[in-house]
Amino acid sequence: MRMKKRGIMKKGLILGLSCMMLGSTITITRAAENTKPLTDFGNVLDVTADPKEKIYGTYSTNEYNNFSDMGAWHGYYLHQKTATDLYGGFAGPVIIAEEYPINLSDSINKINLEKVTAQGNEKIDLTKATTNEVYYPGRLEQTYDLAELTLKLKLIFGTNRSALIETKIINKTNNDLKLNLSWDGHLFTWYTSENKSMGTTLSESADGVKVNFIEKRGTWEYMTTTENSFDVVLSEDDIKTTVSDDRLSYTITKNESITIGADSEYNTYQTQSFTFTNEERVSEKTKVTNLLKNPQKYFEKNNSRWQGYVDTIFENGVDANVNYQRAAVKSIETLTTNWFSAAGAIKHDGIVPSMSYKWFIGMWAWDSWKQVVATTYFNEELAKDNVRALFDYQIKSDDAVRPQDAGAIIDCIFYNQNEDRGGDGGNWNERNSKPALAAWAVENVYRQTGDKEFLKEMYPKLAAYHNWWYTNRDIDKNGIAEYGGMVHETCYDWRNYEYTVGQYVEGFGTVNEDGYILDDNGERIVCPEAGIEAAAWESGMDNATRFDREGNGADDKGIEIYTVRNNQHAPIGYVINQESVDLNAYLYAEKGFLKSMAEELGYQNDVVKYTQEAQYIQ
Repeated sequence: MRMKKRGIMKKGLILGLSCMMLGSTITITRAAENTKPLTDFGNVLDVTADPKEKIYGTYSTNEYNNFSDMGAWHGYYLHQKTATDLYGGFAGPVIIAEEYPINLSDSINKINLEKVTAQGNEKIDLTKATTNEVYYPGRLEQTYDLAELTLKLKLIFGTNRSALIETKIINKTNNDLKLNLSWDGHLFTWYTSENKSMGTTLSESADGVKVNFIEKRGTWEYMTTTENSFDVVLSEDDIKTTVSDDRLSYTITKNESITIGADSEYNTYQTQSFTFTNEERVSEKTKVTNLLKNPQKYFEKNNSRWQGYVDTIFENGVDANVNYQRAAVKSIETLTTNWFSAAGAIKHDGIVPSMSYKWFIGMWAWDSWKQVVATTYFNEELAKDNVRALFDYQIKSDDAVRPQDAGAIIDCIFYNQNEDRGGDGGNWNERNSKPALAAWAVENVYRQTGDKEFLKEMYPKLAAYHNWWYTNRDIDKNGIAEYGGMVHETCYDWRNYEYTVGQYVEGFGTVNEDGYILDDNGERIVCPEAGIEAAAWESGMDNATRFDREGNGADDKGIEIYTVRNNQHAPIGYVINQESVDLNAYLYAEKGFLKSMAEELGYQNDVVKYTQEAQYIQ
């Protein structure tokens, strides 16, 4: 049966939109400077906070921005000036419990200073200090300036699991300064609402303190296992850790006083590591030892890396206007904070749309392609791995769940796979794909890096994905594709959309005991609401009015759903009655990118193939 089409596109529009994509190089004015130091870009992004147990503000989004780096699954804030109870430490951390962010503490570790004199000991009150809190690209800094001393704290990420913190105490007097040092911290006991227990406790360790987690599972919930660990390790070798009876707070005391000479300084270091498995924790211990053995090496490497990131702004000719430069730095900081390293089901590093939004801490085959294009300008390897992260789950012809979708890239992947693949994640989605921008992303990586091996690696995968659109999303095989969805239980389950067993749905049939409606041939009928939702998600424009089920006027029949079948007449997906301009513009552009890649790789037959297909669409 031929599809009754709605909104037939004008082929000429494809050419215009696609040419805009093919010629996507931005014209910009070359900056006069060769570069600028990182200190010129302080607090470009506001990460100040007074974090509480309830992490979310509006729309399930973290109330505060945070800083993270190197693909770590935790991050930190700078304390607000009014949050004087957090003075002496960095605010946080926020951790990602597999798929969801929570604040583990408002300050997991703060330093306390006590001046030792002949007359007795005197606690140094940091709230009396002049304070300065700065987020420079790649690091957080705090300064507490008092009459006798200055306390400086600096935080970077040394690995993809560990933050490295430097604490510097500067004696400003002409005499020796004798101090007792201690550190303390505590845990939040609940998250989001008071009836949702974190289940975390503290335990002593020889070199600091450990946060222990419990087995906590649940779809769309904070999830942990007993192997998760958050470890605070100090560089001091003569310390004693005391944990409270309720195991929710601790104090670490340095056994001997320290003496800082006149106009001299004392440096001490610590790491804070968040790991998911025992294997990770054991591996990270070796890395932590190296971080604490030669901390300055890692601070220098961090500074060099971030200076390299910032230098690319000027190398790529960002406008000399300082506001443009700050916007470029802000973009790099945002992308890097949203960088997550391989963990759980995620096999390669990549960038999530948001570290703050409850539902977005996974990798999406739409956001990711755009993030790759931006990231390749300052972090080429991360850009490549971000592509690989999605293609790690490209559907193969022998796939156990959906072999009929061979070549497809699914909507999004998360730390946890969905139930069909043996996981318990509620966000992993295989109901649909996303707009065809993968080849555009790879082409941009190749233009920037010249890495032909990466191009050779990705080309057959891109070709398979491109072909999938015409196998599973072109119902009348006219070379013009439609958005739709995959064969998926959710798309057939009418009970999910406020229908009950036995209810007659006009124009379709009666909901059976399994929640399905069958046609005259005994085949399940796609639930319109579920089908349109998946198609809209596939477009990347979830709430666009073009996906309204009802038509607009007498001549618009509205959205209808049609089943796509293979040669054996078995369902392999479904589409809506709309040949969308944007989708086919993307696919036209892909043919140009694939042709260009084929030319680079010497695949002449493919060059001819994609040239002819593009000419047809024109």
